[in-house]
Amino acid sequence: MGRLSHRAAAWVGLALGTLTWARPDGTASILTLVDAPGHPDFTGAVDTALSIADLALVVVSAVDGVLFTVKSQDTTDAARRLGPLLEHDTAVVSLQNGVGNEEAIAAEIGSHHTLGGVVYLLSTISEPGTVVHSAGPATLIFGELDGERTERAARLFDALRTAGVDATLSSDVRQAIWDKFAFICALSGMTAAVRLPIGAIRSEPASWRMFRDVLR
Repeated sequence: MGRLSHRAAAWVGLALGTLTWARPDGTASILTLVDAPGHPDFTGAVDTALSIADLALVVVSAVDGVLFTVKSQDTTDAARRLGPLLEHDTAVVSLQNGVGNEEAIAAEIGSHHTLGGVVYLLSTISEPGTVVHSAGPATLIFGELDGERTERAARLFDALRTAGVDATLSSDVRQAIWDKFAFICALSGMTAAVRLPIGAIRSEPASWRMFRDVLR
């Protein structure tokens, strides 16, 4: 993972333990996984970079980048736990759904650490400890909130692409965040209102027209 290879890359809120991120060339990077209590579906070996504090795994050394993936209601609490991970240039990339998460993170750790991003991925927990990419794209869009192409963002982009991730370094990540927010509002709102999956909604002209109206 480029410069990230000699340190831990932290995913906050996704799982417990460690995850091997395999590259197409057969090499791999070890991602340290950090979590608050309450996620029993995932277990994993704890490496030497971790300590246990308040029933949570906490990385005790600073990292180059954090992919921040907790639910929005846990944003402030998780952001407050980031202190041991941060150096002056550590990038904390919010990959959460919704709007306002970046501001909540910045309020705890400072705006200079905070980047925004979105992920388009259809997945499900098929059994405890197993996440399945079920269909559709698997893309990640991220960037500095002011649109600047910084060295740290470029390093993370190179690391993601090297690992086989379909990543885009955006010069307008706020637009990407709002685009996904609008899509989720239409998708979740319509499927909940009519209690049908999106395929059924698309098959009926009236409901598909209503979906497009909500999206607009």
